[in-house]
Amino acid sequence: MSSVCDNLERFVDGEMLPADAENFRHHLARCAACESRMKELVALELLADDALNSPGPERLGAPSTWRNKSWLMVVPLALAAGLAALMLVPQTQPTDSAPELWLAEAATRPLEVRLTHPGADGHRPYQVMRSGTGARPQALALRELARLEEAADHRGIASAFLLRGDLAQASAFLDKLPASADLDTDRAALSLQQDEPEKALVLLERALKRKPRHAQALWNQALALQRLGLSLRAAESFEQVAQLGERGWSGEAAQRAQALRNAAEQERKDWQGMRQDCQRMVEGGAPLSTAQAEALPGMARVCLYNALRAAASPERVESLHPLAVVLDRKEDGTHLEDALRRTARRDFSARAPLASEYARLTRGGVKGPALESFLSRLREARQEDLLLGALAYADPRQFPDEYRALALETKDPWFALLAEERQARADALSDAPQRARERLQAAVKTCTASGKQLYRCMLMQRELGLVMARLHRPVDARARFVGALRAARDSREW
Repeated sequence: MSSVCDNLERFVDGEMLPADAENFRHHLARCAACESRMKELVALELLADDALNSPGPERLGAPSTWRNKSWLMVVPLALAAGLAALMLVPQTQPTDSAPELWLAEAATRPLEVRLTHPGADGHRPYQVMRSGTGARPQALALRELARLEEAADHRGIASAFLLRGDLAQASAFLDKLPASADLDTDRAALSLQQDEPEKALVLLERALKRKPRHAQALWNQALALQRLGLSLRAAESFEQVAQLGERGWSGEAAQRAQALRNAAEQERKDWQGMRQDCQRMVEGGAPLSTAQAEALPGMARVCLYNALRAAASPERVESLHPLAVVLDRKEDGTHLEDALRRTARRDFSARAPLASEYARLTRGGVKGPALESFLSRLREARQEDLLLGALAYADPRQFPDEYRALALETKDPWFALLAEERQARADALSDAPQRARERLQAAVKTCTASGKQLYRCMLMQRELGLVMARLHRPVDARARFVGALRAARDSREW
């Protein structure tokens, strides 16, 4: 027995500082001696609590020492399982009748996802908990945990821990449950809490095959689709929840669906207007304003690259410099300014005709054999930046190695990510969606970890959502998937 074990009584009596108590809880999970002594102390506490709170006029209103113990916060579950055998008084209260289990007394709910346990699925407004604000969720009392364990309510235990953010414990108890639509839905909720919307979508597709009108599965599916950037499909799922007529949930679902549709429509309008301004800029018109660059920096970057390739003189290149400075500042780099300097040093007597043809390419005026011819002339002229841009208008299954080499040669993370996205698109169109998914998942993970290139991250996340939809649709839906993929590309990259 270590000296740490001497602190058990202080832990039980709630005399330790929160940080010390948290450290002791970790020790308790590994120490058999402390676990054994803890069980004895818990049994004594239970007996004392029952004696103090037994019916009788002299005990009416007496406070329960058990209920006032602060050490009951999240004791390891191995101990709770053993405690069930020590409960000396039969427990008849249903597991879903204790509001503290489900944090039901709070004015708002702690999770955006829905859980399938009836006690944990009461509707209240959702409030985002921001770091450093608000109180932490009430800890799970050992007595209530033992009550759930005694009833073999593993779904209830998992839900209680999910509500409190203990995802590892929630997962362990979900593992004890048999396969069902409810299990898939709760596992999807867990995946969403772990920021894995792709995994959640797989589980929810399976749940909804078993039970198409599963309210919690439809709700969580909407959240997964929303996080993957598929706003309109998410709105459809929320609308299906709204049609079920559940008190509270249906009203919130209808509001969320409408908000998603409004945001998607506004985005469409913003992008449509920006696209028109971009095309004018590519064809020699005024550069985008600082306000436009600040509002849509990702799309402004696409536009600047195209305008730079279409520039027919050093003076036109120089006119793009202020916009390059604004956009570089957004990414804390100098990649655009470096690209402008390299382009300004080119021989424009040879480059200008090719640049003019590139501008025509962005309008859709160079296709088929004409595009093949243009690519050949760019290779011969060694205009690598124009070639990189022009290859984006070819089928992504063509020239994959050449595109990747040119993209990486720029040393610009923008093009490195674009190469991954393009290769994944080629995999998807070649009936290899699983390989596309793996490539995109790795790229998104790298992209989001860097905290930069958020536009490319967003596009890859959307691409990943389309690939996930392809993976979980029948083969005869391939044409619709390919159409959606191409439409998404056309609306974003042009």
